[in-house]
Amino acid sequence: MVVGIIIGIHIVNNAKGGHYIMLFPRLTIFSLLFVSSIFSACSDKKTPSPVSKKIFVQGDPYNIVKGSTFNTQIDFPQQVFENNEYALTTGLNFLEKQEETSSTENIRTENGSKEIEQNSLDNQIFKLKKGVGKYFLSIEFEGSFLKMYRDKNGKSYVEAESKEGTSNSTMDLLHISHSEDFRNLSFLMYGKDKNGIRTLVALYFGPPTNILDLAKKDNSGYYYMLGQSRPYRWKQDRILKINFCHPQAEENKDYIKIQNGVLQWQEGLENRLEIELTATKVYPPFSDFNSHCIYIVPDYFSHPSFVSSNDGSTITIPDFSKDTFLDSDIFIFDKEEQKVWILLEKKLSKLGFDITLEERKEIEKEVRLTLDKLRSFVFIHELGHLLGLDHPFTESEDKNIFSVMNYGSSKEITDYDIRAIQNLYPVIPKLDSKNPESLAIIE
Repeated sequence: MVVGIIIGIHIVNNAKGGHYIMLFPRLTIFSLLFVSSIFSACSDKKTPSPVSKKIFVQGDPYNIVKGSTFNTQIDFPQQVFENNEYALTTGLNFLEKQEETSSTENIRTENGSKEIEQNSLDNQIFKLKKGVGKYFLSIEFEGSFLKMYRDKNGKSYVEAESKEGTSNSTMDLLHISHSEDFRNLSFLMYGKDKNGIRTLVALYFGPPTNILDLAKKDNSGYYYMLGQSRPYRWKQDRILKINFCHPQAEENKDYIKIQNGVLQWQEGLENRLEIELTATKVYPPFSDFNSHCIYIVPDYFSHPSFVSSNDGSTITIPDFSKDTFLDSDIFIFDKEEQKVWILLEKKLSKLGFDITLEERKEIEKEVRLTLDKLRSFVFIHELGHLLGLDHPFTESEDKNIFSVMNYGSSKEITDYDIRAIQNLYPVIPKLDSKNPESLAIIE
């Protein structure tokens, strides 16, 4: 049930909420349709083509960020332009296109976390420059540019320019985000690709990295978002603030389920990480580093197949240099649930007069109760991903682990989950205020 975008890894939904992961031989700008048209001049480089799978959606991809508050009015400090080497770390491309999902038979064998290889962290250096003329910002890569400007009404755009000076395409620039120190930047764009297909693109830039920046394995055997025994976590000296981002905020019926899910994980963490959940009616899109949202997407099928569904997905962006996460957001897809009712109606129609009206109502009641319980499970499961846990079925011998992170297993947090999350977030010694010179573990 996770779409996790880890630097060098692209995880895509599979049938029944599964996913499969492909390592990029080299994460290049060719991994995105828009960016490949922008920087087409670098196609003559003798570098391996990336192995990537774009995220296909049914309907307009803009619906994923519909209702978000956008901002492109960023005052970049001088340091961004003076120490301005950035690497394209992550690229998300949501495309309006239907695609058949693969068979569900081999979900467990196909869908485990795979180890990060050194060549997946190769860097391509981009430079940020102050815009000239109508442009307020430019991103340069080997003579090609992404140039950003605003029209007279204040609407922002991104214009692609090859190193020959040819303008290839233009997209709407929806949102710009940055980390506190401006070492991580994200740009969210929307428009059409060269084939006229609507697309939503998020580009993430960060410091150049290498294999030495990877967190060391802890030999625990637990499954984490960047691979088995490779722990990446939220900073434990800060409160992890999670927002339920919805026009109804706390009035939405799902908020109680989310509260219960957060409470279960907090109890399992035993004060190792403080989590604060709030509800808000005003919120940025998922590409924003400074807000970790749970979104309810009302009109988006993540899979067009009517024999499988993916009720939730999580996008996670790590910071390799600090063994921590930069951002994580959860998406819950409302229309996926409609597939159940469509299939149920087909089955009931076949029964015809063999079923009474009262029996039909009783069946529908049971289905609603089942879906309500499933909804609660989806929130707990996705919150586990947000905290850093992955599915424990990479290895065949672990496919039957009793865990809320395992498909078809527990619907609540288990002892295995508690051990895994506590290993990921160990007890941190704190200074005893009564005796500052000594370290004491204070619970």
